[in-house]
Amino acid sequence: MKKTLLLITGTILAAMMAFSQGTITIDASKQYQTIEGLGGFGPDNGVTDAFVKHVVDILGCTAFRMATPPDFINSAANLTSGTINASSSGMAANVSFANKVKAKGQQLIISTTWTPPAWMKQNNCECQKWGGICCNSPCGTYNCPDTTNYLKTSEFANYGKYLDLYCKDFKTKTGFDVYALCIQNEPMFNEPYGSALLYAPRFAAAMRTIGARFAADPALSGIKFYGGEHMCTYAGNNGGQGDNSKYIPYLMDDASTRQYMHAFAVHGYVDGMSLDIGSSGDWASFASKTEGYGKKMWMTETGFASSKWSDYMNSGKGIFLALKYGHVSLWTYWVLFDQIYADGVPDGRTAVAKQFFRFIRPGAVQVDATDNTSNMISMAFKKGSDWTILILNANTSEQTITLSQAAGTTLP
Repeated sequence: MKKTLLLITGTILAAMMAFSQGTITIDASKQYQTIEGLGGFGPDNGVTDAFVKHVVDILGCTAFRMATPPDFINSAANLTSGTINASSSGMAANVSFANKVKAKGQQLIISTTWTPPAWMKQNNCECQKWGGICCNSPCGTYNCPDTTNYLKTSEFANYGKYLDLYCKDFKTKTGFDVYALCIQNEPMFNEPYGSALLYAPRFAAAMRTIGARFAADPALSGIKFYGGEHMCTYAGNNGGQGDNSKYIPYLMDDASTRQYMHAFAVHGYVDGMSLDIGSSGDWASFASKTEGYGKKMWMTETGFASSKWSDYMNSGKGIFLALKYGHVSLWTYWVLFDQIYADGVPDGRTAVAKQFFRFIRPGAVQVDATDNTSNMISMAFKKGSDWTILILNANTSEQTITLSQAAGTTLP
């Protein structure tokens, strides 16, 4: 039996024991989400043994996200015949990374599509198209006015077959299944890299076609689906930008689509690039909606601000709010090779991430934690006889606390 108490403050970030003034009351009779995994995007900028050791052994990652490659099958004729592209660099990177983390006992990998194959799309391009130029066009970085950057409705069934063959080939080469798929990354706007528009009504229609295919195949029926990976506000996912942004109504409220969804997933950005830590109320709305349908809540991409300690603290607050109030069961950072890895040199982002990744493990259940100290929030997790209690102290001075147990709760 062990108890871990983690204290995050504006002046220190360390695992430590704290006692006396101020009280946190733990009530194990009130239980929330069960953690599936915490981590980030894995196969990027090369897959070295040193990198894998860092993210698994040092950071403590237990969930990894990767990109479903758009060149796994490179023509309609090859899809018909089931001929895969043996030269797909994206598939090679995914398989290499998966086998390396598998060797370290980790097998929770989710896979998001940034773009379907170009030959399935109206613009015949893997990303936004402008002035006849595919990707990196002179119109600007984001949101070129390309209304043709989308998966054709006539290709929904073929796209389902494409994902079918991708998942089966992945298992053949790794020995385990992809844990879950998202059929489109950030589906509301064009991007200069792999992207496609898949507005909420069409996202749901595609999801029903693909979900039905997977559910009917015993080799695929255990693979889960998540989405829509739009930005992180509740209003923004509930029609804040019109019918096209109604991902909650179309993916959660509609039972015919919801049956195929394991989790509703969002991204922690304001605009696709700038960090959005969210708010307790917003996250609580997500939790209420998903739990009302017996579904999970995920946060599958965000960045950590990087210039100063206050930015690192905001990043820590973002994870804290998602877990405590959003009851998020799977949380993945953007590219782990980014400064969370930092070529093996730890920095503030490494320190922030470790406080969560290393100590909140798969299978841990969040239980109720309340405190009576201003500018401080706490949360607690229990797995068997092991406890992890986290405290975020937003005060400018150290705080001392006493742990209290509610009736029926026994702390070590």
